[in-house]
Amino acid sequence: ISCYKKNKKDSWQSLAHSVQQNISLIKKYGTPQFCRAARLAFIGKSFLKSFSDQFPEYEDDCNILLSGIKTISSRMQEDLLKIKNPRTRDSFFKKYGHLRPDTYNILNNRYDSMKEMITTGTSRVINTNANVSDKFKKSFNHFLKDHKFKINYNEFKMFLSLSIKNREYYKFEYTKVISEILEQILLIGEQLSLSKEELSYLDYNVIKLMCQKSNIAKLTKEICKSIANDREKHIDLMNQIALPSLLFNKDNLSVITNYTIQPNFITNKVVEGLVIDGSNFINKNIDNKIVIIENADPGYDWIFSHKIKGLVTQYGGLASHMAIRCAEFNIPASIGCGQLIFNQIKISKKITLDCKNKRLTKA
Repeated sequence: ISCYKKNKKDSWQSLAHSVQQNISLIKKYGTPQFCRAARLAFIGKSFLKSFSDQFPEYEDDCNILLSGIKTISSRMQEDLLKIKNPRTRDSFFKKYGHLRPDTYNILNNRYDSMKEMITTGTSRVINTNANVSDKFKKSFNHFLKDHKFKINYNEFKMFLSLSIKNREYYKFEYTKVISEILEQILLIGEQLSLSKEELSYLDYNVIKLMCQKSNIAKLTKEICKSIANDREKHIDLMNQIALPSLLFNKDNLSVITNYTIQPNFITNKVVEGLVIDGSNFINKNIDNKIVIIENADPGYDWIFSHKIKGLVTQYGGLASHMAIRCAEFNIPASIGCGQLIFNQIKISKKITLDCKNKRLTKA
């Protein structure tokens, strides 16, 4: 899948054909590969967590093991430190400029359109020489043997490291294509005088409709505007309906119960700090604060170019993007705390993030 080069001669129909082609290619050569890598990383981290839960005395060793796995994000932080002049800055954004907060959200700009939110004075690459203890390795080998795995600690470490690195690299490459597709759709919008907001309500079936040779610009524009208007009203209506975070049976649709969820705590650190909403990516004043975000993807890696104290997310699991990032950079975090806890934290001015004792409280 090649990067699209903007050409004024390209018609909105040729752009629609390119979007359709790229979506077909990524479905075949991108999605299955990333899903497999993500599943393998989840298996590795889940197995390590099972060991940590059973033998809590080795939790520090598990954290050391995870922090030693350097992904594409560490490379990004290293490249940030290399920015010394306009040429090296342009080189950085050529490599990482496709990233955007909320990867699939056409309403959000890419990094190369928001260069001011990236800072270059923060090093998140941890050059630590810490190693896991021999006692941990011995205990882990017994754990593997007890569960009838025919591998040793070193082989498991290699599997865990490669699966996490591949997951993050595949997702990084995957987002390049997604970002390029969204840029092509924006160009279609320019030619048909459709706003970003209107484009955000259109789907793949509309793209296929655009590819039909018989369509003319005026008619296509009217159809798109009509679809966008109807879907905006429908979504506004659907947003009035509250649903539980988990469904156990059909009765949950009649009586909504919110459950307190046990978050995934990263590191054993304890920090206290002011709370700031990280979804406002124009806000650069996040240094020395605990950042809160509902859900985060590679597009939110800009956060790590700042000296944040910690991170809290409403959604996300053990092997989620931000769980991997925070373990990699040794940043205290509470990943996937659920709606109840998140809403309480959101209205708090200051909180204590106690990863050691697995607590998240108002300070």
